[in-house]
Amino acid sequence: MFSEEMQFESETEALFVEHPNLELKMKKLRKIMKLSAAKIESDPSIKVSFGVFEGLKALAVNNVRRYRGLRVLKEVKSSFIPSFETPKDEE
Repeated sequence: MFSEEMQFESETEALFVEHPNLELKMKKLRKIMKLSAAKIESDPSIKVSFGVFEGLKALAVNNVRRYRGLRVLKEVKSSFIPSFETPKDEE
């Protein structure tokens, strides 16, 4: 497990090295998510599902370099991974 975690961390770091503007862009998105989460919390007329709100809140408070890990954890916790392909029997 430890070697896998180290590999995951090094691959994530490599993504930021290969794409120098990535972190800045993601920080801008995080700022929007923080504002959105705050607006949803403060305005009772805005309705979103608990899952959507919790996901938005998690992205708003975490370091952008951790986002990839949050995605991996979500996939591990859930047996449902959405697919947008049309099932073969419906074609």
